[in-house]
Amino acid sequence: MGRVAGPNPDPVVLVHGFLDYYGTPWWATMEELLVEAGWPEERVHSVTISKLPGTTIGSPMSYAAKVQETLESAHDAHGQPVDVIGHSMGGLKARWCVEQGDGEEYVDDLVTLGTPHQGTYAAYWALLTPGGRDMIPGSSFVRTLNEGGLAPSVRYTSVWSSADSLVLPQSNAKIPAEIVDEDTENIYCGAKAHISMVHDAEVLGMYAHRLD
Repeated sequence: MGRVAGPNPDPVVLVHGFLDYYGTPWWATMEELLVEAGWPEERVHSVTISKLPGTTIGSPMSYAAKVQETLESAHDAHGQPVDVIGHSMGGLKARWCVEQGDGEEYVDDLVTLGTPHQGTYAAYWALLTPGGRDMIPGSSFVRTLNEGGLAPSVRYTSVWSSADSLVLPQSNAKIPAEIVDEDTENIYCGAKAHISMVHDAEVLGMYAHRLD
């Protein structure tokens, strides 16, 4: 994919999901794709929650302060609003920060990749963890998030796949119809695996126009 970013693109903040961390190879690939698409390397930031794989099992609520810290730091470093890309539970962390915390003032666009906005039945395998319980369909976390609605000043994009084995049913990765507005977009990316949505150049090309 060639350059798609404008001459002064918003900084991008990457937020990983459940059990993940930034030592996994798909995040390095995503950063490379963003740079190739025109984002200067120094404008790509990540939320460091843990340096150990498999340890990020907490509630999305418990990570919201760390997300906001990174949003504020990136915003202040570049003097402009930031765009957020959250994968899987990372999208829930970002939403909670933006909608239930004070993150909205720092964010322009929020893109989620394979995020269980309406919960996922796959979370039952992680029922013993706070994060797993919060991602079960109908959980108090999911209800609170969606009943609260979207942040008015943030433009939302949700990317979902028909081959996502960790968001079940797959359509639960869409932002619920009852809270979408005219600036919200649910993008179907085809039969992409849950992790491949992070590092697939074709997927980035489907939502890159939503980052500015």
